[in-house]
Amino acid sequence: MRIGLSIDSFTPWLGGVEHFLTLSESLRLAASESGAEVMILATATGELRQSLGSDVRVVPCASIPHTDPLAVFTTQTRFTQLVLVSDLAAGARHLGLDLLGPHVTEPDFPVPCWAYLRDLQHCLMPQRVPEAERQQRDDQLRRLASDNRLMLVDSAAVLSELIRRVPGMQAKTHAIPQLWPRIPDRLPSEATVRTLFGLDGPYFVASAQQQWAHERHEIALEALALVGTGPGVGPKLVVTGRRGDYRQPDHRAIIDRIIVQRGLGRRVHHVGYVDRTLQLALIEHATALVQTSGYAERPGSAGVAEAVCLGTPAIASGIPVNRELAGGELIRYFQSDSPQELAALLQDALLRKERGVRRSAADLESSNRTAGAQLYRLLTDAIHRA
Repeated sequence: MRIGLSIDSFTPWLGGVEHFLTLSESLRLAASESGAEVMILATATGELRQSLGSDVRVVPCASIPHTDPLAVFTTQTRFTQLVLVSDLAAGARHLGLDLLGPHVTEPDFPVPCWAYLRDLQHCLMPQRVPEAERQQRDDQLRRLASDNRLMLVDSAAVLSELIRRVPGMQAKTHAIPQLWPRIPDRLPSEATVRTLFGLDGPYFVASAQQQWAHERHEIALEALALVGTGPGVGPKLVVTGRRGDYRQPDHRAIIDRIIVQRGLGRRVHHVGYVDRTLQLALIEHATALVQTSGYAERPGSAGVAEAVCLGTPAIASGIPVNRELAGGELIRYFQSDSPQELAALLQDALLRKERGVRRSAADLESSNRTAGAQLYRLLTDAIHRA
């Protein structure tokens, strides 16, 4: 059996490739135990498209230029080869795939496909999504609902909402089993992190690659202002990720205004986009990770899953998807629109100074292997139903 995984749906959004890395690796482990093969496909663009030379070319992952968006995947994956294609239909036909996904199938596609719905943000938070994007997502949802292909979503919360909005989806839609992020056994030391980012004393971290408005960092700032011993004095908040949200252009100005009004200029460190190793080290050495999102695509997003793996306490908004992650006592929840509740938990974290047990890479791989086996069964069932 030969299963194709397309990375195309994951490269456009920050964090997508990391998610694809864990998904593809867990599936590879499960498939190999059954004698099946998993192949990674990517539609060639830019310079790679110009040099393709044919409809399909299998290339070493190491040959992908570091400037190409695919390099985020190829420099970290355990897959040694990548299949570059002019289009997915040509790739599926040439490789003799038994199943391909995720992909929204066009008529006469040569092999069975499965679909992936990233989120329903345009339904749940329509005010934050431009009209043209809402229309595009609605069109995609109607296409997905019109056939009987297997569809995967990232959480039970999205699954429940999807079934409520689109009757008849229940039989073919499943939530992807919990996949844990990859965590290196060795990360930069606390001294290195503090020197690089100019940190002294306790700090909290809000971890992201892009600071979207729906992450509601204003809640974290208002809470931080309530925790301290005087104006400008108290624990720090390190915020990672590129600033700005094209869907709410004034978001950055709103955040900056709160920082000034609450006297937090010396306590809030916007450090921008940092590579994953440093991002993980910031989480590992923090007093706690803070996640204030009003919406999350999957359990453990915005660094919560990474915090649990590293033994760092996490304080997260009490939205349903956040509560799906099995984090035990390491995760504490607050009413999602209450800076006062969050401030109380921040203060408690400073007093407790508790840490959990750091999970080893082998332990995380074992958990993902189990999840991969469940995912593999879903995909093979889809082949048999096709």
